[in-house]
Amino acid sequence: MFNKITGILKKRSLSNCFLATGGIEWEISISSVTAGSLPEEEGEVSLYTVLIHREDMMRLYGFWTSLEREIFLSLLKVNGIGPKQAIKILSRSKPEEILHILNSGDLDLLSKFPGVGLKTAQKIILALKGKLISPEDSGSDRSREIVDALVDMGFDRGNVKKVVDSLLREGGDLEDSASEQQIFKQAIVILSS
Repeated sequence: MFNKITGILKKRSLSNCFLATGGIEWEISISSVTAGSLPEEEGEVSLYTVLIHREDMMRLYGFWTSLEREIFLSLLKVNGIGPKQAIKILSRSKPEEILHILNSGDLDLLSKFPGVGLKTAQKIILALKGKLISPEDSGSDRSREIVDALVDMGFDRGNVKKVVDSLLREGGDLEDSASEQQIFKQAIVILSS
C-alpha cells in the first residue's frame, strides 16, 4: 500500500518518529537503528514503510533501508513473531549484521537478542536461513526474479544465487523471456541434482 513516505521530521524517540507531509503528521514506529540514522528534527526524511492493519489497531512501521524492511517482513512470517518482536530484533543490530547472523545460522548470537530465546532463535533460523540476500548481492531485476522464484520453490538462496550467476557467466542472456525460462530450467536441473 505505502512503499515510502518522505516528510519533515518533527519529533523522534528510540521507538517512534513523527513525519509531517502534505498537512498530515504520521506517527511511525521505528527500530532504534533507524532512529540513530535519522537527521536532526525539522530535516527531510524518507522511510520505507509497512502498514500493519489488524481488527483492533492500525500501525505504520518505518525503516531506514529496504533491507531492514525486508528483514522485518520476513520475521513476521515466522510463527510467534509479531511486529513488536520484529522491531526489537531489528533494534539490536544493523540489518547487514542480522542478515549475516540469519544466513550463517548463528543460534548462540541470535538467542541473545532481547526477547529471543533458544527455541525462538531456532524457529527464526529454520524459517529464514538462506532466504534473505542483501540488495547489493541481488543482481539485475530479471536475475533476481529467477532467484526469488527458485527460493520460493524451496531452494537455498545462496546456492541459487551461485548457480544463476554461473549460468549467466557461461553465456546466458536475459534479454527475452525465452532465455529467462531456459536459465530457470537449467538452474532447476543443477539444483535438483
